[in-house]
Amino acid sequence: MFLLSFTLLSFCSCNKHSENSDDPTGVENGDVIDLRLDLVIVDEEFQDLLNPESPDFIGDKIQLFYLQDGIKTVLFYYDEPVIQPPLRWTERYGYINQNTLGYYFIRFPWAYSGTDNFSFCYIRYPDGSVVEIKVKTYENENGTVLSKDKIWVNGELAFESGHWGIKDFYYNPKNYPWLEPVLDNDGKPIGNCVRPKNGTDIFVITK
Repeated sequence: MFLLSFTLLSFCSCNKHSENSDDPTGVENGDVIDLRLDLVIVDEEFQDLLNPESPDFIGDKIQLFYLQDGIKTVLFYYDEPVIQPPLRWTERYGYINQNTLGYYFIRFPWAYSGTDNFSFCYIRYPDGSVVEIKVKTYENENGTVLSKDKIWVNGELAFESGHWGIKDFYYNPKNYPWLEPVLDNDGKPIGNCVRPKNGTDIFVITK
């Protein structure tokens, strides 16, 4: 199962409520939150199956799709590989750490399905089995603020945003195996709040 995480501090599992019930995250109207999903595929021992140097590399054998207008559409990019390395080379800055804990990953940009705020992406393995990832997005009253609200993997809940701080965030440990406590300014845990390690943006699936 996949691991995905968010850089916003509000994306933590916590009982603390915001004082502003109308906008518990503090996101201003007009802002757009990134809807991308960075997918990592590992084996039971967390070996990277998308790393070309892995003896069990499957990146050249899988098929990737997203749902667009009810049709499964092949995922591809014009200007970069579908499978991206943990370090990306740039002319200006040299190598940039993409904050994936050293894992290769697949970045799905969300093609909005337009059906009840749901989007879908799929991984088809060489044996024909398929992993379905379903995402429900959050949209504010003006339709200008979007973010991932819930994620399911093959029908099992993997993440729930807690409706922007009104209740606990939920992380399925199968998809978020690297969680850490959220600390206050004195380095002490804030209740039972947890978040993905180092603010990484990866969501893990175990093959």
